[in-house]
Amino acid sequence: MRRGRRVSFSMSIMLVGGLLLLAASSFTVIGCGPSEPALHCYVGGTMRPAVARLSEIYEERTGQRIDIDYAGSGQLFESMKLTERGDLYVAHDPYYQAVMLEEIGVQGWLVAVLEPVIVVQKGNPKEITGFRDLAREDVSLVLPHAVYSTTGWIVDAMAEKAGITEQIEANVSTRTRGGTQAAEQIQLGTADAAIVWNAVHHARKDHLDRVDIESELREVDSITVATFGECDLQNTRVTVKTLKYSEQLEAATAFAEFLASEEAAEIWEEYGFLPPGGVQLPAVERPNR
Repeated sequence: MRRGRRVSFSMSIMLVGGLLLLAASSFTVIGCGPSEPALHCYVGGTMRPAVARLSEIYEERTGQRIDIDYAGSGQLFESMKLTERGDLYVAHDPYYQAVMLEEIGVQGWLVAVLEPVIVVQKGNPKEITGFRDLAREDVSLVLPHAVYSTTGWIVDAMAEKAGITEQIEANVSTRTRGGTQAAEQIQLGTADAAIVWNAVHHARKDHLDRVDIESELREVDSITVATFGECDLQNTRVTVKTLKYSEQLEAATAFAEFLASEEAAEIWEEYGFLPPGGVQLPAVERPNR
């Protein structure tokens, strides 16, 4: 009899303990509530280091998770149209115009400005002093593709303005998808010079030297493309856009406003971007419906 009581008592203790654990775990789940879904943010490669840092700060401060999809700005633009998903898009011109013309974007904020520069191997062994030196017969170039890269468009416009289009084209050894890949080729020593965004050079300033482009050549005219509308190539804007696909637009807007804040502007500059200054978002005329 005593032995039977001990067994029953032990089983009772286990049963009560199990119920208490179940109640405690249920209380924990109810008390914490479901976690907020992550924001899906498309980020062009040039902006990757700055946005990664800003996302970390924002997550620590607010608890809002940010999932970042990195690639070329054009590649991401096509991806978001195909998948019809995502909350935000950070890219340089001309993609602000593109998302607004195609009515993918809801609202846009200017966060920084980019400028094209020449990158050369450390020590500048070919003694390149400006854009016109890229036409010399002893200089080999890696340039971003004129179709896929905004930098590529600008290079073609500057070469035409300087009257050295044929010489520049003859010196091109490789066309890359974007400026990041072009800079990597110079760092590897496969060519003498490339033209990339200032922020791309900043990320590699310990390995590459920078040569500024003559100011009169940088003042290229704006261009008009069917997909993108008119693009001002003198001030290449970096913008963040909220997307119509977002199911959490309020949270996306809050993060966009943080990326465009005065606090964030200091971090953009730390990563080699120019401050927005007086540059405004371009007016975008939607197509007639």
